[in-house]
Amino acid sequence: LADPSPTDALPGGVYGINLETHLENFKREIALPIEACVMMLLAKGMKEEGLFRLAAGASTLRKLKYSLDSGSSNIEEFYLEPHAVAGALKSYLRELPEPLMTYELYDDWFKAANMKEPERRLECFHEV
Repeated sequence: LADPSPTDALPGGVYGINLETHLENFKREIALPIEACVMMLLAKGMKEEGLFRLAAGASTLRKLKYSLDSGSSNIEEFYLEPHAVAGALKSYLRELPEPLMTYELYDDWFKAANMKEPERRLECFHEV
C-alpha cells in the first residue's frame, strides 16, 4: 500500500477545518485530533525526551494525520510513536483557520497576559 498523502484526505476531514465546524460535523465536544493525541501522549509519551521539539518521521506523521483526518479513532498503531503523535497535534493546531485563542478575544488575552500581579492575571484569564 502506498503512503496516503495529505491530498488524499477525505472530504469533511479535520485538518484545516474550523473548530466549530469540526465539532458539529463529528458531534464532539473536543476535537478528535486533540483528544486522541493527548490521550496517547498521556498513556505512552510523557517520559519521551523532546516530545514537542523533535520531529517525527514524515511517513509516520503523514499516516497518522490521514487516519485522524478520516475520522478514525482506531489509531493504536501510533502509540509507540510519541513524536508523530505530538507532531500531529502541533500540525492540527497550526492548521486551524482561527487560533484557539480567537482573533476576537486577542486583545483580552493580551491584556490579561500583561497583568503584573499573578492573582489579577489569573483572574483576567478566567474572565476571558
